[in-house]
Amino acid sequence: SEGQPSVFDGVDLRPLKSITGLNLTALSAKGAIFYGLDMEGVQLQGAHLENADLRSANLHRADLRGARLKNAKLNGADLRGAQLGPLLIAADRLLSADLTGAVLRGADLSGADLRRAVMTGADLGRAILHGAQTRQLDLTGANLTGVRGLTLDDQAA
Repeated sequence: SEGQPSVFDGVDLRPLKSITGLNLTALSAKGAIFYGLDMEGVQLQGAHLENADLRSANLHRADLRGARLKNAKLNGADLRGAQLGPLLIAADRLLSADLTGAVLRGADLSGADLRRAVMTGADLGRAILHGAQTRQLDLTGANLTGVRGLTLDDQAA
C-alpha cells in the first residue's frame, strides 16, 4: 500500500522477452518499447502507456482497465479477451481506458471488453472485434476501414 508505481518512461523493454501475468498496476511507461513482448495476462490497470510501442505484443487476457494508451502503437497486437473497460476508482468514479489516436491496425480484439473505452481518432483498420463488448464505446473520428466483427451494442453507427 505504500509502494510507488514503477516508472519505465522511454525504456526499451524488448530484452525482457516475457512479462506474462505480472502485476504492473499504475505502471508509467510513456513512450516505452514493448514491441513483440509476451504480456499475456499482465495487470496494467490505470497504467500510463501514452505513445508506447506495443506492436505485435501478446496482450491476450491483459487487464488494461483505465489504462492511458493515447497515441500508442498496437498494430498487430493480440488483445483477445483483454479488459479495456472502465476502472472503478470509487463508488461513484470510473476511469475509462483512453486509446485516443491509438493505432490498432490488424489488432485482434476478439472478446475484448471495450465498454466505455475512448477510441476517438483511433486507427482500427483491418482490426478484428468478434464478440467484443462495445457498450458506450467512443469511436468518434476512428478509422474503421476493413474492421471485422464490430457490433455496436448501444449506439448508431
